[in-house]
Amino acid sequence: MPPKVLATGFSLYDAVDAYDNNGWWVGTISGKRGSDHYYIFFNTCGVEILYPLSRLRPHL
Repeated sequence: MPPKVLATGFSLYDAVDAYDNNGWWVGTISGKRGSDHYYIFFNTCGVEILYPLSRLRPHL
């Protein structure tokens, strides 16, 4: 189990881990919607998905 890391916000192109399908996936911040939702681009599969801040953490 990875340590809990609380994030308060991200900047464009920050590397992040997004929690989805029972796992953490590495992506890049590609945009923002509102104050607490971010678009994450996953280079490995070429898709962009919107996530709430609560499902993101900085990529270490």
